[in-house]
Amino acid sequence: MLLKRDNRPAWDRLVTLMDHNTERFAKDPEAVKMYRLVTDFFLKELKLDFVTKEEIEHMIGVLLTNGFENEYEDVQGRAIYPHLSLASHSCQANLRHAVSPGHVVALQVTW
Repeated sequence: MLLKRDNRPAWDRLVTLMDHNTERFAKDPEAVKMYRLVTDFFLKELKLDFVTKEEIEHMIGVLLTNGFENEYEDVQGRAIYPHLSLASHSCQANLRHAVSPGHVVALQVTW
């Protein structure tokens, strides 16, 4: 969310990625509750007044749809690599990835 305020070009690239929220909400009613908890946290607890509820929901979906799991020094997280997201985009996921320390990403096609 801070990219919107601190790095507008990066934010503008991320908002173009797909979130698949409509499909996610239709098949998983619990997702709606999770999104509400996260958006409330950002807006009410963190008081981020420069983003909207819709933008937060979109970014959650972007992270879930386009994010890649990473682990470094026993810390796990998700990261978005916009160009890699486009390479991996398919209705049926077709790439496996590995991220190694030093920010190197290796891809393997899975047919």
